[in-house]
Formats: sequence, structure tokens, C-alpha cells
Amino acid sequence: MEKEEFCSMNAKKFIFKEITVKRLLFVFSTEFPEELENYISRQLWTEFINNLNQIYSEAEKLSSRAYAENIIALLTCHLSRLCFKSFWTKKLEEAESLIDEANQQHFVNDGVYVGNPLDKGFRVIEVVLLDEPFAVGSGKADKDAISTPVQGLQPR
Repeated sequence: MEKEEFCSMNAKKFIFKEITVKRLLFVFSTEFPEELENYISRQLWTEFINNLNQIYSEAEKLSSRAYAENIIALLTCHLSRLCFKSFWTKKLEEAESLIDEANQQHFVNDGVYVGNPLDKGFRVIEVVLLDEPFAVGSGKADKDAISTPVQGLQPR
């Protein structure tokens, strides 16, 4: 399922902004958003956020590997990035696959779509409630709202 299919839907969106910064690392809060109360379990959300935080903290660790990758990149004017992916890039891809897998296996079935924090600059986690449509014709036009939802993904 493509992200564009969910984001172009006529659905309620909210932004989960609970981020704390520890040293230079950011950590998403495991506090359960009340908007998700009737959709998913607290345990599922907490495990998901903990796994996401773990992947991001591993990506940000300063190690000899990270130093070596950066030195090689600088010495080759970043042409080495064409030959291999950095550890940080691999971890971001791992986080993206975790989000996609969680959406497919758990969240979408429960009427929730969780966006990748990378798309929002790691500031927020966007959550789309698939079964609570926006009020159409409320006077304000939402740039993401469309008049006809994607077939098969209509809000309940």
C-alpha cells in the first residue's frame, strides 16, 4: 500500500509531537496519544515507538565505523556513497521498513496509518485516522482532502 494512497484520502490527521532531546539525540515519547484510544492498544504503540527509537539511536551512535565512513566520504568527495550505503542510511531504511511493516500488519487493519518521521524532518510522527473523515464543505479547503476517497480504502 502506497503512502500517497493514504495521505490523499479524506481522513482525519493528527501530528504526534512528543519528542524529547537527550544530548544530541531525539527520542519520540512512548506516551499513548488519546486520539488512538479506540484504534490500537497501548502496548502495540509503545512497542512500535520503542523499536523506532532504538533504530534511530543506533543510527546516531558515534562509532569507529561512522568515523571511517565519513573520512572515506570526505577523501573521495562523497563519491564513495555511490559504491556503498552508510550505516546511517541503512538504519533509516530499516526504520522505514519497520513503519511499513507495522502499517501493513497492524495499523491499517485498525484504521490508522503512521507516517515516516523522516518525511517531516524527524520533528513529528504523522498519524492518519482512516475511518474518521473530515467534514466536507466546512468552508475551509484542506489541501490534502479530496472529494472521492481511493477505492477500497474508504473511511468506515
